[in-house]
Amino acid sequence: MDDALFPLLNDFSWPNSYVIWANGNFLWNLSSLAIYNTYLAMTSSVVVTFLMTAIVGFGKFSSFIIQNASLAGGIMIAASGDMFVFPIAPLLIGAWAAIVTVLAMKYLTPLYEMIGFYDTRSVFNLHAINSIFGMAASAIACSTLENSWFGPNGSNLRNSMLFGRSAQYQAGMQVAGWAVAIGIGYAGGIFCGFILRIWRSCGVPEDTFGDHIWWKMVQDENRPKPVLDNSVIQQPLPSQIQMTSLIQPTSVALPIQ
Repeated sequence: MDDALFPLLNDFSWPNSYVIWANGNFLWNLSSLAIYNTYLAMTSSVVVTFLMTAIVGFGKFSSFIIQNASLAGGIMIAASGDMFVFPIAPLLIGAWAAIVTVLAMKYLTPLYEMIGFYDTRSVFNLHAINSIFGMAASAIACSTLENSWFGPNGSNLRNSMLFGRSAQYQAGMQVAGWAVAIGIGYAGGIFCGFILRIWRSCGVPEDTFGDHIWWKMVQDENRPKPVLDNSVIQQPLPSQIQMTSLIQPTSVALPIQ
């Protein structure tokens, strides 16, 4: 139940992380576009995630993949959530994000471990890979914007979206912003890894990094065993009754001479 509830609650609150940066009022503006497009992309990614998980799992669902890949649509559309007017674009982005994430988690994760790259929470598969396609989608969206798409106030909304720059210049800024974000992420990861190496070099036990030290594990719980009704189990089956009657000899009364 928790595996299904967490992504559901996260999907509802996801647009709050970046809608605040969109300009304008709430009715017909960039904020409303970001909200609509984000929910469309995440809805598409959730549906395609279940489908892809069943395909790569040969009919079995994976709760770990569903928890991560169901959010892929919101990650990929984050950089361009306020740039699409027609719903087909966010739906396709969400579907593609789910496909990429599920395939990466299923087939690329073992390759990472072979080269000594351990992504236990699938951060690279979910965020890094989707950020590349999200950057490309935002750059394409910037370069193809038209004033007529937004109605009478199209020029104002378009200028607000592009910060008064040309479409091609803003597309380049989208790529530059992605590069800065990736650089900050890698720098933060290297710094945290360096701190952990120092911690390990101080003689900290290996179990310090285990979940069982800080969390209550499922296997540690003393769950009551199910009580079986012995009366039902001990009752012989009809076939057993018939076989017993055939095997046991019948007693015949002999006359006394």
